Amino acid sequence: MNYFRVITIVLLFVLLSACASQGVMINTTPTEVRLSQYRSLWVSVSSETANEDEMRMLADEVVRKLKSISMFEQVSGPGDSAAPQDLHLQLNIVDVIRVSMQDRAFAGALPGKAKILVDGELIDTATQQKIGNFRVEGKSSGGSVFAGDTGQAILRASEMIVEYISRNH
Repeated sequence: MNYFRVITIVLLFVLLSACASQGVMINTTPTEVRLSQYRSLWVSVSSETANEDEMRMLADEVVRKLKSISMFEQVSGPGDSAAPQDLHLQLNIVDVIRVSMQDRAFAGALPGKAKILVDGELIDTATQQKIGNFRVEGKSSGGSVFAGDTGQAILRASEMIVEYISRNH
C-alpha cells in the first residue's frame, strides 16, 4: 500500500512539472569582460517572425526587470530617447509558436505550449565589439485549459535574458 502512494505522488509530480512554464538557456558564450564596468544599457529587439506587440513586450519586460535589480545606472529600451549608452543588448526573436487564450478557451490543452526563441548579443558601443552572446527559449505552461499563452513564453524568455546578464555582471 505504501508503494502505491509513492508511485502516485511521483506520477502526479511528473505530470504537474511537465505542464509548468519553462525558460531554458540553450547556447551561451560567456562575456569577455565583466558587465559591471558598464554604467548604462540599451535594449533593442528585431525579428522577421515576431509581430510588433511581441517585440515590444520582450523589450519592455527585459528593461523592467533590469531596472528592478539596479545593475546599471540607466537602462533604456526602443522607445526611449536617452543619451548614447555604454552597452547594447541586441535581441533577435528567431522563432515564435503562438498560442492565444482564445485557442485555450476553444481547444483546451490541444494547442500545446507557446514558445519563443531569442538570440542575444552584447555589444560594447564604444568599440562596436561583441562581448558575449546567448540563445534562450521561453515556453508557456501547457496541458490544460488554464495553461499559458505566448505572453507567458515571452516572460520566461525575458527572465532567462536577465539571468544571463546577472551572471556576467
